[in-house]
Amino acid sequence: MPERNRSLRIPGPTPLPDPVRQTMGEQMINHRGVEFHDLLPRVTERLKMFFQTQNDVFILTGSGTAGMEAAIANTLGPGSQALVINIGDFGTRFEKIANAFGVKTVVLRELPGRAASLDRIENAFNEIAENDEGERYFDAVLVTHNETSTGVTNDMEGIAKLVKKMDPETLLIVDSISSIPSIETKTDEWEIDINISGSQKGWGVAPALAIVSVSELALQTRSTSPKFYFDFYHAKEFLDGKNETPWTPAVQEIRALDTAIELILEEGYENFLRRHEEVGNYVRKRFKEMGLELYAADERCASDTITAVLHANPQDVVNLALQYGVELAGGQGALVSEIFRFGHMGFGTLDDARFDLDIVERAVRQIPNEYPLSE
Repeated sequence: MPERNRSLRIPGPTPLPDPVRQTMGEQMINHRGVEFHDLLPRVTERLKMFFQTQNDVFILTGSGTAGMEAAIANTLGPGSQALVINIGDFGTRFEKIANAFGVKTVVLRELPGRAASLDRIENAFNEIAENDEGERYFDAVLVTHNETSTGVTNDMEGIAKLVKKMDPETLLIVDSISSIPSIETKTDEWEIDINISGSQKGWGVAPALAIVSVSELALQTRSTSPKFYFDFYHAKEFLDGKNETPWTPAVQEIRALDTAIELILEEGYENFLRRHEEVGNYVRKRFKEMGLELYAADERCASDTITAVLHANPQDVVNLALQYGVELAGGQGALVSEIFRFGHMGFGTLDDARFDLDIVERAVRQIPNEYPLSE
């Protein structure tokens, strides 16, 4: 972890390990030169290990949301119909992007703090089949694997198997921005057609890269939606033919991602995953010991990268913790007055979490957690 003048405990961007920071400070290289021609295929091939895929992997310049937009622009458009599984703000973002491209959306909204219900997903498929007189169900299902606004992780394996059972031709498009590489995701085994990650989360790299794996089915489902910068065909043509990107990429961030991958491999990917589980369990245990309640309704679905905590005065906790040197995240959207959030994705250790939670506990003990009586 970096120096302790302030510890960043938000759901991303995450702290940069020292080797990543050093790489970011190196002199620029030619994005059409020999060094980059060696770098890009090496990084994309290594990324497949963490996505657990043999599909194409493209590195796009932009935040994770750029990957979400690219996924929809390349596969859906006016006349398409998508099921949006919404368990929080990032499910809503998927819905808004789809609507911006003229996609008709059926939105399955879960109760606050809950993961998606497989029964409700199956019912949504069956209702569409009845209404459309036996025609195809959905062109795509859009779902968030790990919802940072609520601290809840969906049962991605269960959702994926159900979607492909209902209709193997339905594209499964997954926002794994805050899960890969920190939470195991089996892209090929679960038949995820487009899987999206972002450099600023568990990778411990600065914001700038959307990392997208794309199945053959998704590549063949070429939409008529306008696209240029995020066209997967351009990305594939340049990667396969030249070991380049079509447009000027975020060169230093790709170099930094290469360094971050090396750090994960040095730790061992199984150890990296296990550390996230151990830290997640410890963080939840500590907050419960403080007498606080998790926002996740079922702890079995609680995220191992971000913990959302209910509090009567969450912003006061955030403000005081910041004075003590730990930067928490407040609630997002409608949850701004209900929760605060503690991030634990990336390269932070159990000792780092323990140190920061001792500080957060000082703040929690000083802020009243009493809800006003309803009239």
